[in-house]
Amino acid sequence: MDLIGTQLGKYHIIERISTGGMAEVYKAYQPDLDRHVAIKIIASDLSADPAWLAQFKREAQMLARLQHPNILPIYDYGDYNGMPYLVMQYNRGGTLADCLGHPQPVDDAVRIVSQIGDALAYAHAHGVVHRDVKPSNILLTESGRALLTDFGIAAPHNATNLGGTQGYMPPEQRAGKPVDGRADIFALGVILYEMLTGKSFAGQNYLTRSVAINRLPSHLIMVIAASANYNLNHRYQLAEDFVAALHDAYNKTSPKQVDAPTSAQTVLEIVVIVLFALAGLGIILYGTTLSNAGYRAVAIMLGFGCFPISAMFAFRDRSHAVTIKMINAVMWVTMGIAALVIPVQLLSDVGMITAGMPAELLLFALPGLLLLLWGAPPYARKSA
Repeated sequence: MDLIGTQLGKYHIIERISTGGMAEVYKAYQPDLDRHVAIKIIASDLSADPAWLAQFKREAQMLARLQHPNILPIYDYGDYNGMPYLVMQYNRGGTLADCLGHPQPVDDAVRIVSQIGDALAYAHAHGVVHRDVKPSNILLTESGRALLTDFGIAAPHNATNLGGTQGYMPPEQRAGKPVDGRADIFALGVILYEMLTGKSFAGQNYLTRSVAINRLPSHLIMVIAASANYNLNHRYQLAEDFVAALHDAYNKTSPKQVDAPTSAQTVLEIVVIVLFALAGLGIILYGTTLSNAGYRAVAIMLGFGCFPISAMFAFRDRSHAVTIKMINAVMWVTMGIAALVIPVQLLSDVGMITAGMPAELLLFALPGLLLLLWGAPPYARKSA
């Protein structure tokens, strides 16, 4: 249906904002208050379905009860030629979905997710579970305030058989089991993951998620793990607990919370790094003198292992973001060098490769080169 130019009571339809499976949203003008509003109209092919009409009316009633600064307010409710509609605040800022696809600044992610967490805590306290929390249902005002919208499938606690959006639904909701506020907390954890990593949570396996999440500050990793947990009993049980944990993690990872090292600490760290580096180099050189190929490989690996140990000591009192990135970078480089040296050394011992076989040498060194190229550069990049 196209209602552009139509007069709905005191509202003049100007343009279509979005179209969904259940409803269309239009921008309209209200002359008596000289303001623009958003009007959500149920799709014409659904308006004759009593179940959909009841659901739409329920959304209007829920929104009328939920008055919170981070929940999109409802202004009016009406009917146009048998099609019910909601009149809501018009927002020019777009949705959170428009911002995803690349890592967001930690400050922005924490602020937006915390605001939606506050809105959900308020809704849950009033007996309402949203059930479809996702980036496209989070509006952003021009001032940056987040607004939770689209309570079309919201329901009382422990309701069943209501849909959501794949990728943001916890296992119990996908299975059609009763859900409570913890389903919304799961979705918030997924959104936090996607904002901080710039990657989609859905469609990834545990390994790829671990690689992406491991580049984040450790305290934020724990918040994501405790919210987007597949076991609902291991998640935060209340939205306010999630928000409190998120703020606590943010304060712990904020650079202003990290004390600058003293001169004595800096000197000590340099001494320890040098000692571990010399020890590692000594073990590697000793290993090359061993006649047994197996012993030689083990010694070389142990020697390289001294370098991540020195990195762990040197950055133990720094920001967790720096700690994780530096240790992982050193460990990836260590594994890459080891994967370069050890296979070549072993194969040269048994005569399978010689100095005159550059192609074969490169082939055996390929795993190490891949580790170096894949592992080190991402960790060396500056965090968003």
